[in-house]
Parts: sequence; structure tokens; C-alpha cells
Amino acid sequence: LGDLYTLNLVATSEGLKPAGQVKRITFENRGARSPAWTSDGHEIVFADQTGIRRIYPSASAQARQIKSIENIEALTVSRHSQRLSYAHMLFHSSISRLIAPVLDADHERRTGPQSHSISLISSTRNDSAPQYSGDGKKVVFASERSGNQEIWSCDNDGSNARQLTSFGGPQVTTPRWSPDSSRIAFDSNAKGEYDIWVIDADGARPQRMTTHPANDGNPSWSPDGRWIYFDSARTGEQQVWKIPANGGEAIQVTRDGGFAPLESADGKFVYYLKRLRDTQVWRISTEGARVTKVLEGLSDYRNLAVVRSGLIFVPIRNISSLEFLNFATHKIRTLANVDRPIFNINYAGLTVSPDAQSILYTEIRAGSELMLMENFR
Repeated sequence: LGDLYTLNLVATSEGLKPAGQVKRITFENRGARSPAWTSDGHEIVFADQTGIRRIYPSASAQARQIKSIENIEALTVSRHSQRLSYAHMLFHSSISRLIAPVLDADHERRTGPQSHSISLISSTRNDSAPQYSGDGKKVVFASERSGNQEIWSCDNDGSNARQLTSFGGPQVTTPRWSPDSSRIAFDSNAKGEYDIWVIDADGARPQRMTTHPANDGNPSWSPDGRWIYFDSARTGEQQVWKIPANGGEAIQVTRDGGFAPLESADGKFVYYLKRLRDTQVWRISTEGARVTKVLEGLSDYRNLAVVRSGLIFVPIRNISSLEFLNFATHKIRTLANVDRPIFNINYAGLTVSPDAQSILYTEIRAGSELMLMENFR
């Protein structure tokens, strides 16, 4: 996600030029950004996923926290006082539905009345990552409406929302229905590292499916319900794995790196990503051969749906667009341009109904406020 580096410069008659080697000063891969030197030139203040931090740019220095806050941009430090200013980005996510006519039986654009979207799932907190159940009657999603992010479900018209998990603080993400709509897989760091969990559709019997000390995440089910796919760093780098749906030993699927696996409806291929955001989509046959790159420029791992004849996705070049890659023609067409972004780093997700008549997507509303911190040191 990004770290900080420094490079010494020297003045010459032709201007500033590099002197020496680039030196890495943070090693946590937490999306370090917006660095600014303090007025005395001794420290660097920067933002990352944990908030605002400061560091002495030496090989042995450890970054120290100044303020725990998310979504910080444009951080600056006053030259003549101990003041720090920054832009605090404000986001609210909800779930909208693009209603019929959207796709025909072959998942191509239909002729007829213009498709339009409506707000389906919304609260005063963030709602995201929707998934239709296999029978199309229910939707599972992630929501912060109880104060912490938990897994919720509702009817397919957005009514009768029900909280399914009660982890009370740990991250709970990426909910996915089993094909028979009886269970839901998700990932959580409730026990330390991320693991794969499964609960019944009514929230009963939460079961931890993986216990490896490496991170296991981003689960999905095989269409026949026999397997749960996920990604894991248990070999030292993130790869695609699968476990029997009722528990058992994990089997490695990819060898060239892989995230967020999805098996095709016909069971012939597993689609996976090279990283979680601004990424490529690849596929491998379920027999373990024929690795092929399928798509460039996917915005986010949650913004991808595999349907019978292609991929529905949100591209990084236009995060307010729903697009379709046709497997037969290898051509991409736009299904819809919506009013607001369908992705930011924290909230995303789309799903297609089993009858291919609607798409649910995560809609992002954004704003910002300019903040000033006195005596930050």
C-alpha cells in the first residue's frame, strides 16, 4: 500500500541532483502518504491508514503516532510554529440497485427503457459489500449501523434488516452466500490474524474455518457448494487456496500470487487478482493449468462479479461506471454510468441477481473538512 523513502540532494550549477541511494524509512505497508518536514528539518510528519504519524528519517527510527484518524490528505506543517493542518475526507457509503432492464439471459445489454438506479440499503452509518443469495431472496452486506462493522442481511427489497454477527470491534468483511443460501462465509481478525468464518443464514453457529497464523481472507464458495476459496500468505506470499466447505485441510490453488478468488458458474475456472486494488484479473483452470490474464484495471477486489458469459466490474479509470467484459468477443461495453463513485479504499462492492435483472452496488458520497492542530509536537 505504500511506504516512505528519502533521497539526498546536492546543489550544482545545473540545479539540484540526487546524491547517494534512495533509502526506505518506513516498512509497514500502511499506505504512507502526504509527507511533510517539520520546521526544524529533523522529522517527517505523514499520514497512513492508522492516522497521522511522525518519524526521524534514520535507519533505526520507528514512526510514532500523533493522532488516530482515518482518511487524511494534504498534510502540511507551518514553517514558523508548531501547527499542522490537514484535510479530513468524509465518506458515507450506501447500497443502490440498478433495476431492470439491465441484462438479458446472456448478460448483454437489453434494448428498451433506460435502466435507472434507486437507493436500496442505507443508514446513518456505512453500508457496503452487498451479495445476493443464491435464490435471490436475500442480500447480505457489511454495515456499521450498530456502532461496529458487522455482517447484516435483509430481504431483496431492502426490508427486514437483521444483524448476523456481533464481534463488537474486530474487522468483519467480505460476506458471501453459499450456493444453497443456507450459510454465509466472511473473514475476520477476531482471533488476531484474519481467518475464514462461516455462519448460518440466521446468524447462528459462527464457526472459525481456518486457524493458520497467516492472514486468510476474501472467501467465496464454489458453485457446487463443496469448497470455500480464499487467499492466504501461509507460504510467504498471498496465494489462492481452498478448503472443504464443512472443514478440512487447505489445498493451494495458485503458485504465481493471488487474491480474492471467484469460481466460474460452470466450475471450469477460478478467477483471481494480483492485488486488491487497481489490479489485474487472471484465471486458472480448476485442474490447475492454463493460467491466463483476463482484464486490466479493476478498481477493487469487491467490484467484480463473474457471470456466465463475462465479467461485470468497476474500472479504476472510471469509478462511477459499471462495465461488462464479454468472454466470447473479448470486448468491453459500458452497462451504466451512475451519479456517484462505486469505490474508495474502505467501501466498495457489487453483486448481480441470479436472474440477471439487477445489480447492487456500493455508492460513495464524499466531502471534506480542513483541520488545524496546535502544538502537535
